[in-house]
This record gives sequence, C-alpha cells and structure tokens, in this order.
Amino acid sequence: MREEVRQAEATVRGRDGLWRVADLQGMVYTVAVVKEVLRYHCTLHHVYRVAAQDDVVSLAKPIRTELALATEIRIPKGTRIIGSIAGYNRNPDVWGDDADVFKPDRWMSMSDDGGEAVMVGVYANLLTFWGGPRACIGWRLAVIETQIFLIEIISRFEVSLSEKATRIRREACGIVVPTVEGEVEKGVQLPLVISVAQQ
Repeated sequence: MREEVRQAEATVRGRDGLWRVADLQGMVYTVAVVKEVLRYHCTLHHVYRVAAQDDVVSLAKPIRTELALATEIRIPKGTRIIGSIAGYNRNPDVWGDDADVFKPDRWMSMSDDGGEAVMVGVYANLLTFWGGPRACIGWRLAVIETQIFLIEIISRFEVSLSEKATRIRREACGIVVPTVEGEVEKGVQLPLVISVAQQ
C-alpha cells in the first residue's frame, strides 16, 4: 500500500501538487482498504427507525415460524425498527464465508455495479452510511477524508500494534470506540507503536 501511496504522491507532485478525487479513486488497493475498514469496523452498529405507515417487507430468505413459512413481514405504523449495520456488513450471504475476516483483497475482484446482487447503502454495497432518503449526507466527504488521512499516515509513518493489541475491544457507546480490556475506565485507547517512515 505504501508503494501505491508514494507513486500517487509523485504523480500529484509532478503535476501541480493538488490532489483530485480521481487521484484518490485511482489508488485501487488504498480504496479497497478504506472499503474494508468501513465494512469491518463500522462506527455505528445499529440505526433506529419508526415506521411512518403500515408496510410489508419481503424477505430475501423465508423464515419458518410455528405456523407457516413466512416470506414477508407486516410492519404496522409506529413499529420501532432496529437496522443492524454490523450484522449486514458481516453477513456471510453477502460477503462470503470469510465475512468475519478483515480482507481488503475481497474488493479487488468485486465489480462496482454489484452484478445481479441487490445493492444497499450509498457506497460500495455497505450499510455503513445507511441508505435511501435517510442516508448519511456526508458520506462522500467521510470517504475522501478517510482516504486522505490514511494516505498521510501511510506516507509518513510506520504503524504497528503494541503489546496491548490483543486486549483491544470495541466498545459500543453511541458510536463504536476502541478500549483496552481491563482499562475501560481510562476511556478510548488504541495503543499503537508509531515511528517515522523511511523516505
């Protein structure tokens, strides 16, 4: 990834020194890493909604109940609904048997149009930014900022996990933040070892 970042930086410096969205999108592996981070480490596990009207939701897979095989669910007006972003983003039916594995290479073989698959969300078939009329309006900015931040870090620093890495856990407190097991009272922590990268 560092090689791809350095090549893109050289191209940008050789042109006019200004990054363009096309430069970011042309960094294929870096884009794959950003997508995988957004899939695997979504910052919000669930969203909550209330049905504004009576509706019927068709199920992708039937559910067997005590009475019958259900292919749809009736949702009365006023029903509170919890949408699991984390559940969808790690669903093996969508992402494969290795859905619980952080694997940026999965994006290298995926097409942008999704083929025959039903696309959800506003970016890369991820539910991270939700979808439809209530999707995150800042998703493009968030993706670009994430990629630029990652480029800056990868270009200038060597980053590795410290000895506490095995004790890092996700703490759901509105948004998901990293804490160290046994040190939750210290708040948000992501113990890393950082050094200046060789140029």
